[in-house]
Amino acid sequence: MAEIEIEDNMLHQGDRDYLPLGPVPIAHWGKDYWSLLAYIETRVVDFDGKLHNPHLRCNPDIHPAFAHGTGANRADAAMTTYTDGDEHPTRLKGDRVLWMHDDWSCIEDFTAHRLIEIESVDEVRPRNHMNGYGQATVTLTEIGTELVEKVRRHKTRGGTFATFTPTGELPDRDDEVHEDTLLLLRSEEPFRET
Repeated sequence: MAEIEIEDNMLHQGDRDYLPLGPVPIAHWGKDYWSLLAYIETRVVDFDGKLHNPHLRCNPDIHPAFAHGTGANRADAAMTTYTDGDEHPTRLKGDRVLWMHDDWSCIEDFTAHRLIEIESVDEVRPRNHMNGYGQATVTLTEIGTELVEKVRRHKTRGGTFATFTPTGELPDRDDEVHEDTLLLLRSEEPFRET
């Protein structure tokens, strides 16, 4: 068995990285984080901040309320295919990947670093393409808006999400906000009033 190491809040075992110790530091964020932040900006601008679950990687064991598959409802959930955080782990800077980590885990990190706020989590019952019934509505904070503008500028100059490195002072994380977000997004029924 490979030796377990802990560095920068990350647990490393062999060639796999896991994160049981808190939010991923911004300095480690790679393609999946930056493309998701740009996607969230689009959802805020064009869709009143409502996230579309089938566009997000979701591990149903971690974020059951947001799980989605190709099945029409919970009754056929066993026959669905999920785009989850273990089949498609989060890509970090430097060709590293983070296992058991999905887009909702990235969203938890965005809230911890005060880039977005979760306005509400509503219960929706669509006819298909979603087995969990949670729909999150988010907003970008001033810090998040400034950072996503840097991402867009980098992209317009021919850069990629994978090569983006933020400049300037990075926001500190707020562990209390992170803990509250974990409790909300990892719940079986996170629905709350707006």
